[in-house]
Amino acid sequence: METLKYSFRVDCWIPFHEINSGVIVKKFLSGFDAVFGSHRIFFTINELNLHPMSILIPVAVLKSVDEGDEISFNSKILIVRNFRIFPEKIIDVIAKPDKAVVQFLPENIKLIRKDIKLFGKQSEVCKASFDCLNRENQHNDRLYDCLPRFKDAIINKSLNLSDFSDLIGYGEGLTPSFDDFCTGVLLADRFSNNNFINIYDNFWNIAEKKTTWQSIQQLKFAQVGLLSLAFEIFMKKLMSKQLKSSEIIKLFDYGHFSGTDILAGVCFYLNLLC
Repeated sequence: METLKYSFRVDCWIPFHEINSGVIVKKFLSGFDAVFGSHRIFFTINELNLHPMSILIPVAVLKSVDEGDEISFNSKILIVRNFRIFPEKIIDVIAKPDKAVVQFLPENIKLIRKDIKLFGKQSEVCKASFDCLNRENQHNDRLYDCLPRFKDAIINKSLNLSDFSDLIGYGEGLTPSFDDFCTGVLLADRFSNNNFINIYDNFWNIAEKKTTWQSIQQLKFAQVGLLSLAFEIFMKKLMSKQLKSSEIIKLFDYGHFSGTDILAGVCFYLNLLC
């Protein structure tokens, strides 16, 4: 019988000493979510999907499991259905560039915005962020009222997401659109090594009442410059070389609106500081 293996990132956040038995709560095309007490872990068959709270598993495992299945897991073995899976390797992550290569950024940002408009699924938040950059405001609602203040805070390098917590959870999806937009803004701040965006502790208490656990987890990753390997690889390329449309468009399939909303946040931030 073939020995099956699982892998995880070198910067893995999973507290192996705190977990043991759990249950699969949601199955997707590329993986499944499992709950172990207060911890939620994503098991995926795609290495590029790996984030700090995820595990890379064989395709055979994903095909065989169902929602509601029990799962036993620690740093030495993963047991689900009839599978006994052992740790294989630790996957390296992408080192952030020391600084952005300024000559590439304006054209890269222009290309991302062009590709989003031509090929991306644009949420209300994505469209509003583009309107704000273009100084267009034909609407009168809290989103369009908020974005100019958000924009000024970036320009003045004084942005604190806690000041915009009333919009957390705004929009559709498992990770709502404004949360995805903020994820992109945070990634751009951390990968550009500006690191001026703050988040006070009270932000997380408010967010827990307004949005999903997936969204909170994603924002906590972005706060320290992490996300999935796919986005981390992309961000390093964005900061260091000329992008191709093919490298941008493949991120549009990340969730329904999430890929374009995250990229809209990246563009919003960098467009103001380049």
